[in-house]
Amino acid sequence: MSNEAKEVTGLRPRVNEAREFIEIAKDFKRPQELLREALSNSWDANASTASITIEPMSAPGNTRGRKKQLLNITIQDDGEGMNEDEIGYFFNLGDSHKPLGSIGTKGHGTKIYYKSDGIRVTTHKDGMTIEAATEMPPWESLKKGIIPTYRYKTVPNEGGIRGTTIRVSGI
Repeated sequence: MSNEAKEVTGLRPRVNEAREFIEIAKDFKRPQELLREALSNSWDANASTASITIEPMSAPGNTRGRKKQLLNITIQDDGEGMNEDEIGYFFNLGDSHKPLGSIGTKGHGTKIYYKSDGIRVTTHKDGMTIEAATEMPPWESLKKGIIPTYRYKTVPNEGGIRGTTIRVSGI
């Protein structure tokens, strides 16, 4: 190492993405917040109906002498659905198509779903159906410092179906 003076410029701070996803997901403390988020997004999509199904499930593990309780949650609405860009906003952190200054512009809300074993989305918009899902258990991946990836495919929506179904398993 040299004792010469030097100046380094243009450095950008790094972001530990996995820790940020965890921090955002942990900001949501109560399970009811997931329901609020789901209903709020259905409202924003101009849905006239929305339903939420909650199925309890036991999981391996132990919490103070009790079996660990997890939930499978399905949210379904008849709203406008999502296109390919909007599916990205759903999974991305900090992205949103909502108007600046409105609720939801930070792109944090659906990150509560990352506290799960898996996320599946089926959505219909503009004559297309998009099926998207996480490729690995989000919460376990994040705890290992790995950003969970997702995949999607598009197919023609020939039946004129509307809306979105989100299945969050093991939350």
